[in-house]
Amino acid sequence: MREPCKKTTASEKAKILLFSIRKVINSRFPDLFFKFNDLTDSRKRKEYSMAEIITGSLFMHIFKEASRNAYNNNRREEGFRKNVLNYFGFNLPHTDTSDDVLRELQPGELEALKAHLVSGLIEQKFLRKFRFLNQSYLVASMA
Repeated sequence: MREPCKKTTASEKAKILLFSIRKVINSRFPDLFFKFNDLTDSRKRKEYSMAEIITGSLFMHIFKEASRNAYNNNRREEGFRKNVLNYFGFNLPHTDTSDDVLRELQPGELEALKAHLVSGLIEQKFLRKFRFLNQSYLVASMA
């Protein structure tokens, strides 16, 4: 008789996901957090770095949180905070802080950052299999 598989806990799933995210960032975007910190920060009191703020916003999107409140609740959990700190060395800010900073940030800065990241993927030949007629890349931008 086969032994039943061990169920993966939510904490273990989170560790696997965070490890995967860190692995992709380290291999494809090694300077990502430095680029985040290069963004203009108009705050007077800077408790969090721009990398922490942008990463927190990205995590809210990646984890598909239904609301900022739901993300804040997860962010307060000891295991979640500990995992993010272990894998990224960051403390995640409150989503209201992230929202305030992102509202002040010039859209051109984020567009330049996205262009830099996509250029890096093209240079690494990562997107080669997605070329149109094996010659050029189709680019779409959401305004």
